[in-house]
Amino acid sequence: DVYNYLQITTRRYLVNQPIDCEEQEDLQPTVKLYQRSIGTIYDAYIHEIGAPEMYADLFYVLDTAGEDDIIKLTINSPGGRLDSSLQLYNAIQSANCPVVANVVGLACSGGSIVMLACNEWNVMKNARIMVHAASGGVVGKSHEIQASVEFDKKWDAQVFSDIYKGFLTDKEITEVLAGRDIWLTGEETSVRLQNFIAYKDKEFKKQMKGWKK
Repeated sequence: DVYNYLQITTRRYLVNQPIDCEEQEDLQPTVKLYQRSIGTIYDAYIHEIGAPEMYADLFYVLDTAGEDDIIKLTINSPGGRLDSSLQLYNAIQSANCPVVANVVGLACSGGSIVMLACNEWNVMKNARIMVHAASGGVVGKSHEIQASVEFDKKWDAQVFSDIYKGFLTDKEITEVLAGRDIWLTGEETSVRLQNFIAYKDKEFKKQMKGWKK
């Protein structure tokens, strides 16, 4: 049963949320109140990335988790299927709660895609991260093969840039699409993640500025 490869455990915890004292007319400004609610911590383990149906429960959690919840993904993955990796990426990006990547071993290929989808990271010093272009094949009539190859070239460039820009340099992205494998230690990855955060923050501010106009 493929579903045995992914188990999600849950833990409950108390969340203290501050209440703005300006809304409490009968309280002194120095008084700080908190309202308590119960959140859930979801723990899941990502190893070799298989068929999308293996992650049905995780997709459900990512779609329904609330702002007080936390999803922790322990990643030790050599990679796997690209379609599943991208579906995990999209689901994580759409989640309404923090999604934390704990990289404890490998985050290679599709595993690095899942890692970069998260918004918090704990990367072990002896972890190994590898980025490379997707592999696959095409069969069919000659014109079908040519059309598929031309489309994949454009699609790869766009998707790769969307995921890795800010973590890799533009030059590195071009080199990876041309066939280079990039290997990183946990320490090197932690430094790059700081650059990645700064890049995402900058892009977000640019979007906000555009919306205000």
